[in-house]
Amino acid sequence: MQHILGGSPVAGYSVGIVTLRTHHALVPGNVQHAQSFENPVIYQCVDLVDPWPLFKGEPWVADKVVAAAQILQDKGVRAIAGACGSFAYYQDIVAQSVNIPVFMS
Repeated sequence: MQHILGGSPVAGYSVGIVTLRTHHALVPGNVQHAQSFENPVIYQCVDLVDPWPLFKGEPWVADKVVAAAQILQDKGVRAIAGACGSFAYYQDIVAQSVNIPVFMS
């Protein structure tokens, strides 16, 4: 039996989206709703008890955002986007931490 080797347990996702774990209604058109896109996307959540540090660009959040982006890269995405404009605070550090295009705003 031939084995196909790869680096991820999932495939076929061109774009990965870094998002906050939220609890509000998500409808088509919202970036956190996968049916908003014609092609498959995959998500990686940044878990924060309080989202305000992200919204204010607190430096300590960067490690969590970078970790989420690296997980998406390891899953084989070809580009990473942020699901909230506040992720733009972390554009530079995330772009320096992965080897694929990053669009955090």
